[in-house]
This record gives sequence, structure tokens and C-alpha cells, in this order.
Amino acid sequence: MGRYDNHVRKNVANARVDRHPVPHFISENTLPADCLEDLLARWPKRAYFRPEVAGNYLLWHEHDIPDNPLRDVVAEVGETLSRAILSRFADWIELRFGPDLGSVKAGFGLMEADPDYGGHVVHSHHYQTPFWLATALLYLDDEPGGHQGTTLCQVDPPDDEDPLEYATAVSLQSMSWPNRDDVTDAVTADYAGNRMLAFLDSPISFHRVRAARTFGNARRRILRMHFSADPVWCEKLYGLTSDEYFRLRAPGMPIDDPEMVDWNRREIRQLASAPEMRAEAREAWADEIALEI
Repeated sequence: MGRYDNHVRKNVANARVDRHPVPHFISENTLPADCLEDLLARWPKRAYFRPEVAGNYLLWHEHDIPDNPLRDVVAEVGETLSRAILSRFADWIELRFGPDLGSVKAGFGLMEADPDYGGHVVHSHHYQTPFWLATALLYLDDEPGGHQGTTLCQVDPPDDEDPLEYATAVSLQSMSWPNRDDVTDAVTADYAGNRMLAFLDSPISFHRVRAARTFGNARRRILRMHFSADPVWCEKLYGLTSDEYFRLRAPGMPIDDPEMVDWNRREIRQLASAPEMRAEAREAWADEIALEI
């Protein structure tokens, strides 16, 4: 057992999982103080980061740079943190993938933004990578410096529409979501040091980041994590390779294919229908995962 294991497990386990708008939790004091301080003290230079969306930059832990502090963090707490996060979503993951999930890939990255970061529009991961399981964002700086946290969004159906059918239709309209009045802010995890937002990836796991309110020197530093099943699950679930799936779901493609509607309807319905597992069963499930980092 690592020296930080008990701390990480306890603080993630104590966070309450909320099912609205999608299963998620917010944990506080997620990493031990000395682990967090070391990461910030050894933070890599901007030159090592790669641009992502405008004003935001990313460095994955496997990138070969001098003294990459993320490698040490992953070696110290990566497995424990991954299993603790995944255990909170075991109910939904097992319902969707069954008892033979197979290996899970955990990806860790460092992220930072410009002081005048303009934010990130409403989006989801599912339309590109439907085999992703969950995403976690661990805020690192004590002071946000005007930067905002990540907001989970909800689908607001008209009163005369069936909520499930309406959400399904919206979920299929890839990247129309930033311009829709019926996809609205639901829950914001405000940016605060050592606070982590983790959420289940699904067809309606829409999220966004609003633009910085004030401009200073803050960099919105984040430890970013993605958890993925083997891409072969795309074929198991939909009968398509991941490339074939993405071509069908690319922005602007037709969205009335009955089979695609069925896929998303089923997975959205599962968000509300997953049977609740006991805490001990969730932990045992997570401990048995074949985790790759």
C-alpha cells in the first residue's frame, strides 16, 4: 500500500454521488498536501505543453520531458486514485458493459490555461469516444484568479415532450449543443485548490467552461484524467469500429437512423435505471479491474 492510499480512498469515498444531470461527484482535499505541493513546485514549462482548445494547453504523463512531475504523481497515487474514482461509478459501468469489462486504460494529463482563457463550449466525449467510462478534473491552484470551474449541463425538454425521447434526439445532434437554448447549466464545480469533479461519460454528459471573469496571472492548472474501456467495445456495443462510429456521429451527419436512436436511448435510460450497489461491492469491483496506466 502506498503512503497516500488511505488519504485518497477516504476523500473520494466520502464524496456524495449525485445522479443529476449525470452521475458525478465533487471531492475535497483529494490529494495529500505534500503531494500537491510537489506537483506545483515542479510544474513543467509552457513550452512542453501542446495546444488543445484556444488558450488551453495539455501535457500527458507519458510525454518524454525532463523531470516530468506527473510521472511521479501517477506512480505514487495513479492506481489508487483511478480505482477510487471508478468505484463510484461501478453501478452504471457494470450495467452498460456487463461483468466482462476487461482492461481499463487510465490517462493522466496536466492542463493549464492563459490568464484570459475564453472557456470551452458545451460538448461531450461520447460522440467521439463512446467507450470512455469517466472523466475527472482535479483543480490544483489555491486561488482561481478569475478562472472558472467546469459546469455540467442538462437537457431541458419542453413540457409537451417525453424527456427520454427529447434527450436522445438532442444527444445525437453532435456539437450543436453550444448553440441550443435547451442545453443549460446544471451544476458547477467552482475552481478551488484540491477539489475534484468526476463524472460518468454518457450521451448526455454535456459540460463546459465559462470564460475567465478577470485577467491576472493565474493559469487554471488541473490534473486531468480519462478512463476508457478497450476500443473494441465500440464493435461489441454498436457493431462498428471506433472510426466508423465517429464518421456516423460527426457534426452535420443525419441523426434519424433508428439504430443510432436506439443506442443512445438505451444508454440514457441506463443512467436512471442502474441498480444501486453496496459500497463494499463497488470497491471490490474496482479492485478487480485490469487497470492500465
